[in-house]
Amino acid sequence: EALDSVWLYYSINPDGTTVSVTQGPATYNFGNAEIPETVTYEGKTYTVTEIANSAFASSRINSIIMPNTITTIYDEAFKESSVVNVTFSKGLKKICKSAFAASSIKEAILYEGLETIDEYAFIGSWTGYYYVGKMTSLVLPTSLKYLGNYAFDGQAFNKVIIPDNITEIKDYTFSHCTNLDTVVLPKKLQSIGSYAFASCALQKIDEDFFPSTLTTIGD
Repeated sequence: EALDSVWLYYSINPDGTTVSVTQGPATYNFGNAEIPETVTYEGKTYTVTEIANSAFASSRINSIIMPNTITTIYDEAFKESSVVNVTFSKGLKKICKSAFAASSIKEAILYEGLETIDEYAFIGSWTGYYYVGKMTSLVLPTSLKYLGNYAFDGQAFNKVIIPDNITEIKDYTFSHCTNLDTVVLPKKLQSIGSYAFASCALQKIDEDFFPSTLTTIGD
């Protein structure tokens, strides 16, 4: 479908009523695009509910707006893309493995309803020694239940409030976030993995920093 002079490609999902945004015949190359809520093919209208594996991987794009009908962003969907500005779906439930790994995303404002951020989802780019990203702002919703390891490794934000439904912060989740000086831990947190906040900029840990439920801190 052509949208603002941008052709987007879709695959019909097994349910026969929805579609996923998918790779085109060539790497996407455009400034800005808004994904529609529905598309029509051969007289039938389909709801756009997913962004497929590697759909925009390595693409040269600046910004993208998702419709609120999208529930899942699959593996490596924007990996190594130049995307800077992303307007996320308010219906999003899951961001899968490496979805925005090594991309240029600057801000992730994630809405209520999101439950899962898988491993490596927003990891920065590998420099040969560590990961570095460009994300300067992060908002996690209270609905979030799972944060995978390395999820934000190397990103540039200076504050994170980790939602109270998170009981485990996994290995390397916020490692090498070298600007990160303010962290609010979840009230029901049980464990912090190895290197979870390694090489961050935390200046002070006071008596209220660790919740009483915390039993394990890794290397």
